[in-house]
Amino acid sequence: MTKQQLQLFVQGPLQVLNQSRYAQMLDVQDLQYKTCAYHDWGVRLEADGWLPFDRSRGFGGREYHALFKTALKVPPSWMGGKVRLKVETGSSDIWNFNNPQFLVYLNDKLSCGFDVRHTEVDLPDMEDVELVLYCYVSSEKQDVFLDVSIYLVNEELEAFVYDLGLAYETAMTVEYDSEAYITLSKACIEAVKAVDFSSLKALQNVSMLTKARAVLSQILSSGTSPSKAKVAVVGHSHIDMAWLWTVDQTREKGIRSYATVLSLMEQYPDYVFSSSQMQLLAFIKADMPSLYDRIKARIDEGRWEVEGGMWVESDTILTSGESLVRQFYWGKKWMRDEYGKESVVLWLPDCFGFPATLPQIMKGAGISYFVTTKLGWNETNRFPHDVFAWQGLDGSRVLSYLVSTTDYESLASYPKKTSNETTYNGVLTPSQILGTRQRFQDKALCSSNLHLYGYGDGGGGPTKQMLENHQRMKTGLPGLPKTYSSTVRSFLDTVRNEVPDPPVWAGELYLEYHRGTYTTMAEVKRLNRLCEQKAFASEFFGCLAWALDARQRYPHQSFEAAWKLLALNQFHDILPGSSIKEVYETTIPQLTQITTTFDEAASQARSFLASNIAKAAEDVVVFNTLDFVRNDLCTIEAASYCSIHDETGRRLPSCKQGSKLHFIACKVPSKGWKRYRLGNEHAESESPFSWAEPNLSTPYYEATFAKDGSLARLYDKQQRREVFAQGKRGNVLSLSVDLPKEFDAWNIGKQGALMQYALDGEVRYRVLSCSEVGITLEGTWTWLKSTYRQRITFGAHSKRIDFNLHVDWREDHLMLRTAFDVDVRAMRASYDIAFGVCERSTHTNTSWDEVQFEVPAHKWVDLSEKTHGVALLSKQSYGYSAKGNTLTLSLLRAPTYPSPQADRGEHDFSYALLPHAGGYEQGKVVEEGYALHQSLIAERSEQVCDKLDDHFSLVEATGDGVVIETIKKCEERASLILRLISMAGRDGVCTLRSALAVKQVWICNLVEERLEQLSVAGQMVEIAMKGHEIVSVELVLNDE
Repeated sequence: MTKQQLQLFVQGPLQVLNQSRYAQMLDVQDLQYKTCAYHDWGVRLEADGWLPFDRSRGFGGREYHALFKTALKVPPSWMGGKVRLKVETGSSDIWNFNNPQFLVYLNDKLSCGFDVRHTEVDLPDMEDVELVLYCYVSSEKQDVFLDVSIYLVNEELEAFVYDLGLAYETAMTVEYDSEAYITLSKACIEAVKAVDFSSLKALQNVSMLTKARAVLSQILSSGTSPSKAKVAVVGHSHIDMAWLWTVDQTREKGIRSYATVLSLMEQYPDYVFSSSQMQLLAFIKADMPSLYDRIKARIDEGRWEVEGGMWVESDTILTSGESLVRQFYWGKKWMRDEYGKESVVLWLPDCFGFPATLPQIMKGAGISYFVTTKLGWNETNRFPHDVFAWQGLDGSRVLSYLVSTTDYESLASYPKKTSNETTYNGVLTPSQILGTRQRFQDKALCSSNLHLYGYGDGGGGPTKQMLENHQRMKTGLPGLPKTYSSTVRSFLDTVRNEVPDPPVWAGELYLEYHRGTYTTMAEVKRLNRLCEQKAFASEFFGCLAWALDARQRYPHQSFEAAWKLLALNQFHDILPGSSIKEVYETTIPQLTQITTTFDEAASQARSFLASNIAKAAEDVVVFNTLDFVRNDLCTIEAASYCSIHDETGRRLPSCKQGSKLHFIACKVPSKGWKRYRLGNEHAESESPFSWAEPNLSTPYYEATFAKDGSLARLYDKQQRREVFAQGKRGNVLSLSVDLPKEFDAWNIGKQGALMQYALDGEVRYRVLSCSEVGITLEGTWTWLKSTYRQRITFGAHSKRIDFNLHVDWREDHLMLRTAFDVDVRAMRASYDIAFGVCERSTHTNTSWDEVQFEVPAHKWVDLSEKTHGVALLSKQSYGYSAKGNTLTLSLLRAPTYPSPQADRGEHDFSYALLPHAGGYEQGKVVEEGYALHQSLIAERSEQVCDKLDDHFSLVEATGDGVVIETIKKCEERASLILRLISMAGRDGVCTLRSALAVKQVWICNLVEERLEQLSVAGQMVEIAMKGHEIVSVELVLNDE
């Protein structure tokens, strides 16, 4: 019998059998309702406010919440049988962002959650049951209808429907010419023939149904043996912390979905569920403690696995290295404190790429395994492994697994799919069990593979149908691998034992998709970077104050709250810009508040320090948060003064503008301060800058501007060479058509350079300021619907050229970039990433090179030959390109989905160009990248105590390319934590020197657990470091 014939023979009877399950059903008519607010399930207990509900009328609307209640009356004749509640709304949506979703209360006890795929629950064995439904729906119209019913379950009929349905679905999935199909089709045919379809009553005959089940089972067991392969199945519900809904709604989605999981666990003893994201569990603990206690009981039992490593499933390519460390710290701390367990799996199924430094960060945080799915979404190149050792820049390796869940393709068509896409929202069906194994590329290495099943984002996780399928699949069906329940961790432990020497993938895991997320929602990205930089400075100042005076309280609690809130907003659909506008209406104020928290703490610490450093009212204390001595521009309020002087009385280069004095502070110590004194000595030197439009002369450059505002020429006086390639320009702003085929906020349109809009008009620059410290030019123009104001600053103290661009952005589906065509030839470019520097090709030799036309980076990209190079730096943008000799920075996009007005409005961008000698190390690109983000800070004090030295360095690191990325106070001990990063990529020795008396020095892991004590020689300690290594050092200042 062909598959078509089998379908015609079986499908009709199967539908009749399924419908016959509801032969004894009663509609529930008498419903009451009242509208309510988010998290307002408590009002169900209030007697007033209830209105009769007309089932013939629809309900709903945007962000609609309501309560429904009724008294269920179970017929006496049904008592002793299995009675089930059924709630349907007729709605269906793949992402569950606007579907009706319910919390189900039976006799005022939370029973489960309902959604479009979870619609039934067993009732307690009693005649009277009080039902309350707490409902959420977000629909454009009031077009949701509510049908409530109860029915008496014929358990044997239901079991036969599951038996026959799975056998039939398997038959329709396996190859037609296989022995398995012959067995399966025969079993289905004979089982259908064994059923009496003469009447609805006949279909309820338990004895007949038992015989039909036996016929089916006997033929299946006597036929072809199941596949020898095995598939580990793990229940899961991927819940985005925000996306097409807000964080508030996620809190409810978590409660509903996890209540559903707990309900089904009571029915299926071998159901194993795995969840991630400690933040979601923290929300549930705060919002519904009784449900959280039930979850904890299942965790203790071992059937509910909590893994993931991080506080949330964070983005990893836009977040800083320190942010990633805090994700791990707070995630692992929650695991230890709440469950007494260690998290060892980094669970990031849906992130948009992974940096080359992530393996060493994972290892440093005690994470052994990495699991993702998203690499299966590559547009061009199929990632070659599903089991591999991922190697970071310093050689650290973590066992990694790429989930291969997808539908089965018949051999007649395989592999003709145009997409490599795999999913983390799998279903437990024959097609996906076979497809998961078929798509798995490392069958020669592993006898089993991993399958995640369950609906996410409010879909409630696994369904009863999936769990029933598993009961049958685990014993084996012809043509299918056997399934077995597992946790993710135990599966990966098995893989590690089975594959001791997996293939190695070195470097970043670049996703060939969703490149627009490096740029979309630029304001959120700016604020994220600002939060990280404010935290960097604030923690340093807090440590400095505490180390010098233990009476100064280090603000642990406010810092913890700020970091956790930042971690939440670094979720992989918030920070990348792929959420609805309502999400950002919360995110932007939260990020702003985080900067305020860190600013206030830093200001308080600096005020204390400055008051103890100053000797007179005219003293100025300049603080340096970075780990190298600096000569840099600084600003102070000094209405009554016009000059500033160093300790020898020498006047420093300065410029007075209004009440502000801008000056070049010289030799400010590493991670410390230096005191200067204000005066009223007028400058006698002339400005070293001259402007004769369109030509500019500075101490470092000769520049000429083009009519469109770009740099037509830039001559480097020190290098005696042109910076731009012959006939090329720099700071060329472009507007490109940006219409991706799909995923508007995520993807970049391929129109690019082929469809650009030229600037219609001329940009005229004027001198905004000119002094001995620098010159700033300003130009304004209108381009299409948007207006622009650019300020370009050339300094006397640095070769860095700063560009500050203000844009009132009013475009749709256009992308704004700036580009510099530099006179440099190099096969590879260097990029600043989280805790390191990675290299990428500048050519398009292979498809792997070609697809990297837009790549993520943090502070800078550098293109260098041996003798010279050029770096492009950015203070808030992440989308870069270095192909050929063109350095490009993406500034703005204008997608319309999922947020119709994403990015429209006013923006400020700061980026810089740095021509230099040698490579990025010799050219001090790393230092300039930090300096662009961390200005020197000048402080005056009304109080004068003169207790501290006029110059001071808390700590300095001497080593080959080693930087101190972070100084913070240890979370659980009275000591300092330093994060050292080897940016140069060479082994060496780092010497740490501190001005304080250090009692002990420890090497710690990234979550502050002590590993090794080092010997201290006076105030100095030497630390051996590998290239690209990340080392955490603990300095104990007092006797323990």
